[in-house]
Amino acid sequence: MLETAKLYEDQLNGCMSSIAMDTYYKWYHLAYAEPIIKFDDTFYNKIQLVSVYGGIVQGYFVACWQRPENYIDNITCVNFNKEDKNTFAADLRGFLKYLAYDLNVPKIMWSVAVGNPIEKHYDRIIKRFSGRIIGVERYAYLINGKYYDRKSYEWINDYYECTHCDNKEKDEREVMCWKCGLGEMVYRNPFRKGKYINEDDM
Repeated sequence: MLETAKLYEDQLNGCMSSIAMDTYYKWYHLAYAEPIIKFDDTFYNKIQLVSVYGGIVQGYFVACWQRPENYIDNITCVNFNKEDKNTFAADLRGFLKYLAYDLNVPKIMWSVAVGNPIEKHYDRIIKRFSGRIIGVERYAYLINGKYYDRKSYEWINDYYECTHCDNKEKDEREVMCWKCGLGEMVYRNPFRKGKYINEDDM
């Protein structure tokens, strides 16, 4: 279950301090460990949430909001429970859905060190949500004296929306809405002014 990180400040900092010297978490630390988390007072620049079960912090999620462009340009996450990766994966998907659908962020970008075990999970997520892999930057991270490449992801919160009902589709299947059969599926681009955009204007 996702909660606001500030509610679990002391416990979360304890978790972070406990993994500072653990090489298992090198993919999170990257060049160096930061045992203490800096908490923002608002969600204006950063969204900071924790995964909590039975009152125990299981993971930590951060999304950095690029202002004034108004999109997420970096995501960081860490799982403190090595034995339970499925719960963390479910909360990661919940975190992304919170950003995309609850906060209606127009674009989400993030990256991962190539070789990180979560890389394959990110590949599946970006494919499932119709995003894309932007590319791979060579020798981007220095971790324990060794260089690693960086893979970058991008997801645009665009969709086709029915002019009659509330039906939304990521991909256009037909011009007519499959749900109500009355409206037209019109493309919505979150970065263009106006509610609807013609394909010719893109």
